[in-house]
Amino acid sequence: MSGPPRLGELNVAVSMPTPQGPNIDVWTVSLRDDQEGTVDDIELLSTAEAARAARFRFPKHYHRFVRRRIALRLLLSAYCDIIPNSFDYEVTKLGKPALPSAFGQICFNGSHSRDLAVIAICNHPVGIDLEAISFEKDIPSLIPFICTQTETNWLERMAVDAQVEAFFRLWAMKEAIVKLSGAGLTADLDQIETNLHDSTQHPSCSGEVLDAVELPIASGFCGAVAVNATDSPPRLTFHQFDRGQFR
Repeated sequence: MSGPPRLGELNVAVSMPTPQGPNIDVWTVSLRDDQEGTVDDIELLSTAEAARAARFRFPKHYHRFVRRRIALRLLLSAYCDIIPNSFDYEVTKLGKPALPSAFGQICFNGSHSRDLAVIAICNHPVGIDLEAISFEKDIPSLIPFICTQTETNWLERMAVDAQVEAFFRLWAMKEAIVKLSGAGLTADLDQIETNLHDSTQHPSCSGEVLDAVELPIASGFCGAVAVNATDSPPRLTFHQFDRGQFR
């Protein structure tokens, strides 16, 4: 591989970052075992990423990790017109990975669950989350740790199956919001108010007004993406990652 394809060479209409408002490209990445790549592509990872991959005990987890990390590097290389393994990520004070400042305004975030990953690339700071819907979890025991009182009242009016799906929608949106800042495990999710119960409102976190949008993810999953609110609503464009586009 001599170099990354330029955006115009990809077989998709990728939105270039513009100054008007948040333009979010959402990429879906399959992590299934029947996808090509992984072994031959390990050279695209940094030394630290390759070492981390080698510590996985089970092949399934190894392949999922390598595939999503390679997909992220290939995508960022296309946006920034650089070689995939020619850069190291920087880390914010809160531990959120970022591109070196020399690459301009390109921001990114990723999430994965089971055999699916999503990557958001944006001209503004962005957070994205993906959750597999599970009917095996004890949802009532989790609600006090995740939901505000208003959200709890909203969930308790639902039938069981609807409540499970709505809970994971809430969880995904809250995780996207905390990943926007990089707060992660330090954030109290029950202090974040989403707008799923009232679409006329903006979500808020610690007094900050946000734009958070649910994502049309594959059946059995729910997802959300979050950016800081601006005068212009976020513009989302969806893509399916195809390793074959990067030769």
